[in-house]
Amino acid sequence: MAMGADLVADDAVIIEAGAHGVMLKCPDSIKGLIEARGVGLITVPSISQAGLAFVVDFDKTATERLPELETYGILGMDYPLIRGKNRPGICAVIWCLLGKGRLVPSAGTNQT
Repeated sequence: MAMGADLVADDAVIIEAGAHGVMLKCPDSIKGLIEARGVGLITVPSISQAGLAFVVDFDKTATERLPELETYGILGMDYPLIRGKNRPGICAVIWCLLGKGRLVPSAGTNQT
């Protein structure tokens, strides 16, 4: 959000298959709320839904300098997978990816 992204949801999200891919929606009970560790709940501007573009796994690290493209399946659709653990600039990388910074297969295409 500090770089201009919109908030859909913090901590919980509703995932649904849509006509153009996976859609992410915010549960009504937490709309516009973020838990700021050590501060508490804060109210921020948010949007009600967004389409999924790619998946970031913060539990695993890519070991190769230029890794092969990996995908992650959600509701029968495959999305590019980015491994983000121990990546100090991952927020900037995500922002660049949202601006079409890496050549990837069309998101939401069924790879079966």
